[in-house]
Amino acid sequence: MTKDNLLAVRALLTGWAKWKKNIEITHEYLSPPNLIYRLMSGDVGGGSGFGSVEPLGICQKRQHNPIFYRLDCLIEHLPNRRRETIFCEFLLSCSQKKKAELMSISLKGYERNLNLSLKQILDDDFVKNLVNRA
Repeated sequence: MTKDNLLAVRALLTGWAKWKKNIEITHEYLSPPNLIYRLMSGDVGGGSGFGSVEPLGICQKRQHNPIFYRLDCLIEHLPNRRRETIFCEFLLSCSQKKKAELMSISLKGYERNLNLSLKQILDDDFVKNLVNRA
């Protein structure tokens, strides 16, 4: 997994976390948007050649965003510890040490679970296509 792919997956999961918490997703980037902002806002459908004019993935209502819904289904099918790690990392706002304590594992074990979770998410064809299109 390259550093760019890791950043892209993290950005996508940050957008998913906002969607999951029902926080309104806005697109305040300038055209042409960079990869991080496009993934965080759900805009992975493209747009014109000069940047995204009308983001295809932006929806204010949670149930209407198929990208984050599909990503949520993918996360739900992860093994229990990996799913818990993703939930802790992206839905809780505390240090990784505290998150590891909440899961009753060491910090090293938490980081290992997180890396394996991110790799497993990136291995999915749907996520690979999103990252490649952004």
